Amino acid sequence: MTTEEFKNIAPKLYELQQLNSPFSVPKGYFGTVENAVYSRLSEDIFDKKTPFKTPKNYFSTIEDRVFDNIKSKEKENTFAVPKDYFDTVEDNVIKKLQKETKVIDFKTRFIKTFLPIAAAASLLLFLTLQLLNRTNNNTDLFAKMEISEIENWIENGDFEIDTYQIAAIYEDTDFEDLELNQQYTDDNLMDYLNDIDIESLILTN
Repeated sequence: MTTEEFKNIAPKLYELQQLNSPFSVPKGYFGTVENAVYSRLSEDIFDKKTPFKTPKNYFSTIEDRVFDNIKSKEKENTFAVPKDYFDTVEDNVIKKLQKETKVIDFKTRFIKTFLPIAAAASLLLFLTLQLLNRTNNNTDLFAKMEISEIENWIENGDFEIDTYQIAAIYEDTDFEDLELNQQYTDDNLMDYLNDIDIESLILTN
């Protein structure tokens, strides 16, 4: 490094160099310091000596030794076959398949046969219970009603029907064909007329 280059790179140091100093720098020091540092680093860090050594003819024989090692691993058989395995394997497989087939057939038959029957029986039982329940309710209702209650119900006017409704009911009936003489005697008719309150019939109509 020349003096001019040093001045351009480090002007402050160059100015200090011009001052009187008790320290002196060897001539040409800054011109050779860089090379000296690199050479020292090369000796200390990048030492050419290495602690590792390769055997003689290592790289020329390594390929053959690797292939030999791979072939030896391939020849080794780590799996052991039980005795008479291949003689009995067919029978064992057939037995296992037969067992699985029986289980599947039973399940399929159960689903196809019993489930529809169970569903139909459940539905029939439900409908029967509903029908019996309604029939029992109606029977109990009429059984609890006495004749006197029905008569009171009619007398209280809860069951009112006028002559027009009666005429509409018997509209298609021919009363001329009725033979009252065969069903009622003269005494019966007289007793009926005597029991009727004529005034109440007139007031009602």
